[in-house]
This record gives sequence, structure tokens and C-alpha cells, in this order.
Amino acid sequence: MNGSGVEEVESSLVLGHAKLVENDLRQEKSRTLGVRAWEIFGFGTQYLWLFSIMFGSAFFSLSGNVEWARFVKAVFALGFAVVYLVFFALKNVVDFGSMGRVSIVLFGVVGSLGTMLVVFPSSGVSRVYIAFVASVLVGISQASLMSLGNRAWSKMRPERVMVHLAGSALVACALYFLLSCIPDVVSTVVVCLLPVVGGVILSTTKKESLRARPLRKLDLNDGCLYLKILAFVAAFSFPMGVVVGSATCGDAASFSYGSFVLVVGALCVASFAFVLALRAAPTGMLKILGSVGVPLIVAGCVFALAFWDEAFLFGGALVVAGFVAADLFMWFLNAELVSRSGCRPLEVLARSCCVEWASFFIGFVFASGFFGDAAEFGIGRFLYALSAIVLVVVSSFVLTQVDLVRIVEAREGVQDKQGIEDACRSMAERFGLSARETEVMVYLANGRTVPYIQDKLTISQSTVKTHVRNIYRKMGVKGKQELLDVIEKEIF
Repeated sequence: MNGSGVEEVESSLVLGHAKLVENDLRQEKSRTLGVRAWEIFGFGTQYLWLFSIMFGSAFFSLSGNVEWARFVKAVFALGFAVVYLVFFALKNVVDFGSMGRVSIVLFGVVGSLGTMLVVFPSSGVSRVYIAFVASVLVGISQASLMSLGNRAWSKMRPERVMVHLAGSALVACALYFLLSCIPDVVSTVVVCLLPVVGGVILSTTKKESLRARPLRKLDLNDGCLYLKILAFVAAFSFPMGVVVGSATCGDAASFSYGSFVLVVGALCVASFAFVLALRAAPTGMLKILGSVGVPLIVAGCVFALAFWDEAFLFGGALVVAGFVAADLFMWFLNAELVSRSGCRPLEVLARSCCVEWASFFIGFVFASGFFGDAAEFGIGRFLYALSAIVLVVVSSFVLTQVDLVRIVEAREGVQDKQGIEDACRSMAERFGLSARETEVMVYLANGRTVPYIQDKLTISQSTVKTHVRNIYRKMGVKGKQELLDVIEKEIF
């Protein structure tokens, strides 16, 4: 093969055939929905738990005590932040990757026990102790199960991650409305069992081999990127705390109705994200989710300020919709960061979730009236205005579109020789190729001829041809062009 022929093969690997890539993405998403589709409920159960206890009112409908609901939400948010901080400090000690199925399920049981402790309201000093113990139990359960989920997603192909996350959010929102329609006793029991169900599903989720990495590595210290990401997390979590806190100011009926309206916003965005996951490429989904969350939250804050008495909750629904979009963006991004930065899953997750819950807690306690009547002192309006201003500043001057483009470009990447080699080694592990066969495949993928490979590896031409035949046989291809097509699929 002459020099122009080599360039043509390498160009084919770099640019790809758009139709082939599109078909491969569609097939991967179809497999996600058709094979082991129940795996997407692992994250969905945890998200539903959060909607029922932290963001909504379904769990507290049995007691009807708004004050108790407000207190539990505040303690749980603070407990989550503290637990994630402890997990971050122990990131080099705790290893969830070596955990067995029984241990994972036990973490779910711990979360269910913590949830059961706050079913009925307590009073006096005992309520502080009960809420504190419950927050520690559910915090450990949530942090452990979410870390396991993040670890699994970091090794899945991005197409599966998209469907997992968006499908889970949609299922969680839909089931929340179902819980609101069934008897209070039944819905409470279901919410208490959600952590156990999530633990069982996550314990049986298929562990995939590390996906190919033909993309540029992402350095979180480059330009303090991780600090910018944390600032963005804090900026979109604070208004969510404000909205949820505001919804708890009132009687049981207004609390239930307000929570219902807020989750409608989440359902709309979750439906949009699921359609996006089925139709868009990972890069497109990352771009869209990263760009729609901020405008929705800002619009919700402005709407709430403009129609404070008439249609305040609809502004809150927009904020919740924006939060879900930004939150899904961060979950997808966290899996990418783990895959491409070399950081431990627990480190990435604990850092962002600690900031998220701490920011949520601050917004919640000020908006829910812990420091005085928010409406009487004008705190509510001030908090919404502050949320909009801070989010605009952070998205304009801290984590800007330029930074988002850098992250997305790292996903689009430069398909260089190192990327081709990473893809080949990933497939070699999957198809059971020997070390020498893997070396030969890398040369073939880069357009090298048999004589060239013979010279580079200092082996006979017949040995090279034997390795080539073995590669074709193990990978189920009939020739070099089919091999290149398979490698191209892996890269894209």
C-alpha cells in the first residue's frame, strides 16, 4: 500500500461514515431498551426517593404535618452534604468497586431503615435525634448506591448512559404522580422500600469492560475546571432549595398542591431528555442539557418575581425543570469525568454532591422560614433575585460556554493514533485477542501492510498472516475493510 493509500485509510478512521455511526448509535440505544432494560430503574428508584422526600410531598401525605416535613428535608439535606464530605475525605480508603452484591443490597436496607424512622413526626428533643440518625443512614445509603451507579456509568458506552439517566428521571417523575394517586399508607410503604429496590437492581447491573478511550483526556486542574464545575453546581442547586423551601410555607393542602405543580416541571424536562437520549448523539445531548438548564432556572426566578401572588408556583416549576436538566447534565458529565480524567468515581461524585446538597440546604432553610417569615421580611423575593443574578454571573464568567465547548470537544476529541490504539486494545480484551494479535491489529488499523508489520515486529511474513487470520476469525470479520469498519464503530 502506497503513502496515499495509508492516508486514505487513516482519513476513513478519523472522519468515519456518518450513516454507519448513526446506525451504530441507534442499535446501541435499542439494545439498552431491549436487553436488561430494567437496569435503568436502579437510578430511577433513587431519583424517585428524592422526589418523594426531598423535592415533593408524597412521603409526608400520611402524617400531613408540614412542619415535620420541613424539618426532615432540612436535616436530610445537611446530612447528605456531611456524608458526601466524609466520603470525599475517605476517597482513597473506600473502594466500592470490590463490593459484593450482598453488601450493595445492605446499603439499600440501611436507606430503607433510615426512611422508616421519619414516617411519623416526633416532638421535642427526640425529633432531633431521630432525624439526625435517619439522615446519617439515608445519606450513607444514597452516597454508596450513587457512587456505584456512577462507577457503572463511567464504564458504559455513552449511548447507554444517556438512556439510563434520562429514562430513570422520566420513570421517577411518572411514578411520583402514581404515588400521589394511591392510598397514603401504600405510597409511604413504597417510598420506604425504594432504597432496597435500588440496591437490588444496582447489585445485578451488568459490569461492563472499560469503554474505549479514543478521546482527549480531560485535566480537571487545567484552568481550575473542577472549581468552575463546582461553582456551577452550587449556582443551580441554590434556587432549587429556595423553591422547595418556599413550597413548604403553608398548610398541608397548599404543600401537596405546590409539590405536585413543581414535579410537573420535572416531568416535562425528563420527557424531553429521554427523547433527546433516543435521537441525539452523546455530544449533542451534553450540549443541549448544558445550555437549557440555566435559561429555565433564570426564567423561573423572573416569572416568580413578576407574578409572586398569582402564579408563583409556575415560576417554581420552571426552576425545577431547569434543575433537572442541569442535574442530568452533571450526572452525565460525572461519568465522563471519571472515564477520561482518571479520577476515582467516589472522588468526582462526592465532591459535586457535597456542594450540591450544601447549596440546596442554604437555599432551603432561608426560604422555608427557619430564620423568620420569608414572606413578611421579603426574603423570598430577595432569594429568587439573588438566585437569578448568581446563576447568570456563574454561567457568563465562571463556567462559560467556552468551558462547556472544551468539555464537549474532549468528548468529540481528536481521533489520533493513540485513540485508535485505545480502541483496538478495548476490542482485543472483548474478543480475546492475544498480546501479539493486538499489536498486529493496531498496525492494521493504522493502514500498515504485512511487510511493514513484519519489519516492525521482526517476525516472519507467514507469522504475520497467521495473526491476521486469527484476528479476522475471533472478531467475525471477513477482511481488512470489515475490520476497519468495526474499529471505526468503536471509536465513534
